Amino acid sequence: MLKNQELEMYKQQSIRLSLPPRCPIASANYCPRYFKTVSLFRESDLIAGLDQSVEKEIEAYWKKTPFWSVLLEEEPAITKIEGEWRIIGNICPEIGYELFGIFVCFFAKYADEIDEGVAHAKLRKEKIPIDDWRWHFSSITWMHYSDCKEFSQYQAGLITPIMPKEKIGFIP
Repeated sequence: MLKNQELEMYKQQSIRLSLPPRCPIASANYCPRYFKTVSLFRESDLIAGLDQSVEKEIEAYWKKTPFWSVLLEEEPAITKIEGEWRIIGNICPEIGYELFGIFVCFFAKYADEIDEGVAHAKLRKEKIPIDDWRWHFSSITWMHYSDCKEFSQYQAGLITPIMPKEKIGFIP
């Protein structure tokens, strides 16, 4: 799927839900999942990421909030085999779009060259366009930001884009 088509589908979902076209808290400063995804991708050399001093400051901020997840199962994660990433999960779908052109929270590459070859042969036979995600991934989980736990907390007024420092325990 072309990146612009994906964005249009995403925007249509937002319109149906009477929400902004893109996630209003998609920022390392406003969302712990976004921050953790950026941090993980930097550590894995998928992106340049944040300046390390800025990253440490933002991490310290989020760790003092109740929104810093404590369950490892909720953390954005990358599974690597022989140094190459094979699975990426629990990520911010906004970052999924920026990096891969699709709004997803989970990606899995093909297990090996054989699986990829079989899948590609099937895609060629079905005349699937080369920009379809299946040419690159064996599995994805599409996600609109309205399904994100952090966005639900934002909608409920728990996470605010301009969070007063006193609210999270900073003392001026």
